[in-house]
Amino acid sequence: MQLDRSKKLHAIGVVVLSLAGSVAALVTSLRWGIGPVEVGLFCLMYSLSMVGITVGFHRYFAHRSFEAAPWIQAALAVCGSMACQGPLIYWVANHRTHHRFTDVAGDPHSPYVHGDKPLGNLRGLWHAHLGWTYSHEIPDTVRYAKDLMRSPAIRLWSRFYFLWIGLGLVVPALLGGLLTWSFAGALQGLLWGGFARIFVAYQISLAIGSIAHSHGSRPFAIRGNSANNALLALPTFGEGWHQNHHAFPSSGVFGLEWWQLDPGAIVLRGLEGLGWVWNVKRPPASAIASRSAVPEEAWGSEEGSAERAARSVAAGEARLPR
Repeated sequence: MQLDRSKKLHAIGVVVLSLAGSVAALVTSLRWGIGPVEVGLFCLMYSLSMVGITVGFHRYFAHRSFEAAPWIQAALAVCGSMACQGPLIYWVANHRTHHRFTDVAGDPHSPYVHGDKPLGNLRGLWHAHLGWTYSHEIPDTVRYAKDLMRSPAIRLWSRFYFLWIGLGLVVPALLGGLLTWSFAGALQGLLWGGFARIFVAYQISLAIGSIAHSHGSRPFAIRGNSANNALLALPTFGEGWHQNHHAFPSSGVFGLEWWQLDPGAIVLRGLEGLGWVWNVKRPPASAIASRSAVPEEAWGSEEGSAERAARSVAAGEARLPR
């Protein structure tokens, strides 16, 4: 009960506070203007948040797409937490649940189902974008994130989630104040690099569950309705190539074609070149060319009856009705 209440307060708080801060940023900018400091702090903090989510929470912690030095792991955990999408272990368990039940009953943020109920177009988009953050069941971390729970360091990073959120607000405020040597600069840094950045990054990230499961191309014949959406690729640092990811979930590279821009993979290549990450997984070229996807991982946990039933339904319905 306490966890459910905390989840709902978090869902409301992130949206309301980040929206209020974004409005305040616009209002104060009418008086002080928007300069390179505000734009720079927004872009810096946005980039750190998105790299933390896509490279850290998603590609590394959820899918183990590469190996990384301990300090890189810590940095990715902190940066991902600053995006305000939930504690690390919770986020991973939720995401792995999504992979286990993609677009069938049990998927926490499918635009097609909510529990055992089918969803219409607009209702489904609302649920997959924001509604699920308030109404979804708390994921089973013992089943879906037991590998992370075995690590004392990861448990510590996850436990200090709200500290990292605070850090994501304090850093741009301090930088804004130091760069302009003024209270106005500190306030603008807090509003643009903190609250406005959280609001935009949060909404863009949520669009993967809503837009990238309802609109886009589907080159691979896999279960579920995940899709590649080129418009989301750049602002999400590669997450827009969402069906590519569902086809090859353990791959550290989402942009599988030369023209599919994947900033997250570019960051990974840079870190790999520095020797800070290694063993980055990539799907074989033959599998990409033949459009033959590999089966999704079982994450080391046996399927229960509900999961087997969900897979049976998915096998008979490659595309769910709209």
